[in-house]
Amino acid sequence: LVLEVGPAGALALNRQPVTAASLGARLRAVYAGRPDKVLVVRGDERATYADVVAAIDSARGAGVKVVGLDARR
Repeated sequence: LVLEVGPAGALALNRQPVTAASLGARLRAVYAGRPDKVLVVRGDERATYADVVAAIDSARGAGVKVVGLDARR
């Protein structure tokens, strides 16, 4: 799964838009039946550091154990 963080805090999970408020619940639902809770976070070059960190915090709060960062441009 890939969580994209765009400008102004826009989020997309596997290219499907998701709000910051619903991200935790969405991730818990997606990972409910999966033993490996791996997520890749891809920050757009226009995304702020704070928005990327907030997305990672939401993922960790939803039970994601491993977070990979995609730093490609």
